[in-house]
Amino acid sequence: MANPSKYKIEFLKQNPKTFIDKWYFKSITNDIDFVFEEIKELKNSNNKNISTLILSRTMRPCRATLAEPVSEIYYCSKCGKICKPVFSIMKWWRTHSKDTIKK
Repeated sequence: MANPSKYKIEFLKQNPKTFIDKWYFKSITNDIDFVFEEIKELKNSNNKNISTLILSRTMRPCRATLAEPVSEIYYCSKCGKICKPVFSIMKWWRTHSKDTIKK
């Protein structure tokens, strides 16, 4: 089994103080913070609104929709598959960007 410390993966915090600390790995919060800072720099309000919407839509599937946060592979009753935690928002950012633009 891979050693998480080798890849500098920070697991969920033991005593989270915020919703984001409870549900997201540090790598995800770093991605979210980076994208949010980039969105704040946008001058065009339409682009800013659309980008904010995409970020919001991206954040939800980046955490397991279970009763408690997970940090290991689990059975997902929603999709009926074995799923794993997400360590980056990029896959969902691309998915929701394309979908939002299409809509």
